[in-house]
Amino acid sequence: MDIGKYLSQSWNLTIKNWAAFVVAAIVLQVLSVVTLGILALPLTAGIYLMYLKAAKGQPVKFDDMFSCLNRTPGMVWGGILCFILVSIGLVLVVIPGLIVATWLEFTFVLMADRKMRAVEAMKASMVIVNKAGILMAFLMLVVIAAITAAGYSIAWVGSFFSLPLGLGMVAMAYKDKA
Repeated sequence: MDIGKYLSQSWNLTIKNWAAFVVAAIVLQVLSVVTLGILALPLTAGIYLMYLKAAKGQPVKFDDMFSCLNRTPGMVWGGILCFILVSIGLVLVVIPGLIVATWLEFTFVLMADRKMRAVEAMKASMVIVNKAGILMAFLMLVVIAAITAAGYSIAWVGSFFSLPLGLGMVAMAYKDKA
């Protein structure tokens, strides 16, 4: 995994389509709160698809973020399964939880892009991460967490750019490794 490459690609796509991604980040955060998190994963998956479209040179529109809403039940189920598995791992002395979280890194991109079911996408994500190298996949998550945290620390407004930037990194790694 080339973390610098994915950051650069995500940065360029985010800058080129900044209006769509900034509005998508704002809407994602507002609707996630209003719906108590129920729409967080389908909207996030829609943003992943926006990045995949942008990477192919296709035009990106803000309303593309809603393209996975018809998959909300499956996304919620996948989120519950991921949460349970990561939580069990974290209870087992933290490291297993971090490994599980890393393995599940591409679950929702796979659910969105290949229309996989939750468990199928989780298994495929593990294969991609193992093939790409679990250490580099974990380090990418650390970089994404740092970028996103930095954005949130700037009076929340920075998250309107840092959140899609991190999602774009996952989408670019997926495009490269899947």
